[in-house]
Amino acid sequence: MTSQYFFIAELDHKIVGFASMENNNYLDFLYVHKDHQRKGIVDKLYSKIEKEAIKRGGTVLNSDVSQTAKNFFLKNGFKTIAPQTKIINDVEIINYKMAKQLDFNDGHYNTK
Repeated sequence: MTSQYFFIAELDHKIVGFASMENNNYLDFLYVHKDHQRKGIVDKLYSKIEKEAIKRGGTVLNSDVSQTAKNFFLKNGFKTIAPQTKIINDVEIINYKMAKQLDFNDGHYNTK
């Protein structure tokens, strides 16, 4: 985690969410506390990560996405590359390898 770029969301001096990016192209963590969901916090965190990826020269943003978060990523322009099944402590976890093509044009960012 020390090599990742983090954004923290605070409300009333308390951390309510965070997002992280690794290698300028991998969205690793995107989390908002359950008491602060549906307030636009995740949208702001995601936007900051995407802008930072573009600023750092990223052209594709990748992530491994849970079933719960998949619709958020689809809504934000990600495409499903492949479903994945992982076994963690004898429990089968299904998630999705997803990616979004980023486009930087004339100092303004656009997404495809």
